[in-house]
Amino acid sequence: MKLKNLLYATVGSAVLAFSTASCSDYLDISGEFNASLGVDQVWDNATYTRNWYGVIYRNLMEYSETGSEVNAFKNPWSNLCGEIASEKASSRDVMMAGFTAASGSYHRWATFYKDIRQAMIFIERAHDQGVGDPSSTNKLTAEEIARMKDECRFMIAYYYFSMFELYGPACIVTEIDDAAEPHITDYDRATVDEMVNHIDGILAPLCDPAQSKLPESVITSYADNTYNFNTNEVVRPTIVVAKALRAKLWMYAPSYSMVAMVPNITRDCRSCRTLKVNTSSHRVRIRKNG
Repeated sequence: MKLKNLLYATVGSAVLAFSTASCSDYLDISGEFNASLGVDQVWDNATYTRNWYGVIYRNLMEYSETGSEVNAFKNPWSNLCGEIASEKASSRDVMMAGFTAASGSYHRWATFYKDIRQAMIFIERAHDQGVGDPSSTNKLTAEEIARMKDECRFMIAYYYFSMFELYGPACIVTEIDDAAEPHITDYDRATVDEMVNHIDGILAPLCDPAQSKLPESVITSYADNTYNFNTNEVVRPTIVVAKALRAKLWMYAPSYSMVAMVPNITRDCRSCRTLKVNTSSHRVRIRKNG
């Protein structure tokens, strides 16, 4: 079953709830809540809290999607590099036509920073003590909130890793700015070491059973050489998944470190500029809408 189908089965109701609503400038997330709904009201309601949490899963990568009409969240790279040949996908002509930083269509940048912001707000604002009447069926317990917050931390690491995978080191955002009146518009691009250490610093406690609120895995039992799985939660991160992402991060890190050992190149000409591989001297502008 495709990953996105599993996602829809798990949090589909949350996403559908957003599709018919307008958005608040403060929330700066398209299609979730009516602008008249105060942000504090979200966290006093179990349904709204679940909905906010559900949106965080909306941009999972699908590398199995290749050779068809794809975007940067699937796998256009096989087509772009000539590994496969596709008759219909628009990506088939990109390398022949050429593109610039402005016209390139396979980007994850703005989308992932919105998702990171969404997760950061959940971690900061969701009530640790739980939400809803304890006697009600529509409630979130303190244990559920703690797990959801660790899942948000995992997704922040996952989205940073996905940008690192495509761009190399990117900007690291550590505070929640007001999207309507941002006081920070420029962020330094992190070095490779800073990027790797930031992602690893998020994942390390999630991999430790003594600290992590994530379940060990989706395996519920094993008997007679047969594993049983909790398929209702197969898309949610576990300690095993956090360890796998951390291992993949450290496989990427030496590759970038080897590149950084090459003498820095600062060649400028009318048609091209090659920036230093491992530097935070240049600045990247983040628009307030992502």
